[in-house]
Amino acid sequence: MKKFVTMLLIVTLCVMAVLPTFASAVEEPAEQAAPNANIPIGTMGLPENAVIYESAEVEFTDADKYVFIDPELVGANASATLSSNGTGGYLYSYYSHVSHNITAYNSKPSVNPKFLISVARGQTVSITQTVTSSATIGFIGTVEAKLKAAIAEKVGANSSYSMSFSVTKNTEFTFPSGASGNSASFYLACGFDRYSFVYDRYDVYLGDGTGGGMGAGTKTVYSGRVTSSADIPKKVVYSVVGSVG
Repeated sequence: MKKFVTMLLIVTLCVMAVLPTFASAVEEPAEQAAPNANIPIGTMGLPENAVIYESAEVEFTDADKYVFIDPELVGANASATLSSNGTGGYLYSYYSHVSHNITAYNSKPSVNPKFLISVARGQTVSITQTVTSSATIGFIGTVEAKLKAAIAEKVGANSSYSMSFSVTKNTEFTFPSGASGNSASFYLACGFDRYSFVYDRYDVYLGDGTGGGMGAGTKTVYSGRVTSSADIPKKVVYSVVGSVG
C-alpha cells in the first residue's frame, strides 16, 4: 500500500510539472529571445530607467496571395481578342508572398504610449479596463499601393496600414522585484522592427482554349519579382520606477 501511495505521489508531481500556467499576471520582465547578432538593434526611445516586460515580434497571417485589378491592364486588354502571347482579355492580377525576414530590431522609436497602472512597492494590482495602442506601418521608399495592401494583409494590419495592440482588463501587474523607488508605472506602446518582403506578381488573362473544355480557360503570366522594406509595429509593455512622497 505504501509503495502504491508513493508511486501515485510521483505521478501527480510529474503531471503538475508539465501543466501550463494560465495566470495573466505580469510578474517579472519578459525573457526575450536572443536577437540575431548580425541584425542591428536600435533604441525604442523609452525613458532611461524603463524595464521592458514585453516586446513581441510580428505574428504573420497566412495571407500569401493578394488579388487585385490593375486599371492599366484593364484599359490595355479590354478586348477578348487573342493576343500574340496566347492570352485574351485581362481578368485580374495577384501578388504571391515569397518570403520575409527581419533586417533591424527597434528600427525606430516607439510611439503612442498608453498608461496602464501604477503599482506601489509590494503590491500586485489589476487594470480595470482594456487599454489599446495603435501605430501605422512605415513603408520605406516608394511602394506601389497594391503591394502595400498585400504586406498590410500579411502582417494583420487594416486597410489604413494601422495595427493595434491591447492589454486586457484584469491583467495583473506587480512591483518589479529588486527595483529601487516605491512606485512603478506601467505603459503599453508600439515599437517597430524592420522587415524585408519579397513578392512575385502574376497577371491572369483569358486563355487560348488549348486546355480543353467548353471555355477558353485562363492563362497566368509571370510579371516579375518585387522587394520592399517596412517598419512593422509591435506590442511593447514597459515600466518606469520612481519614488513618490
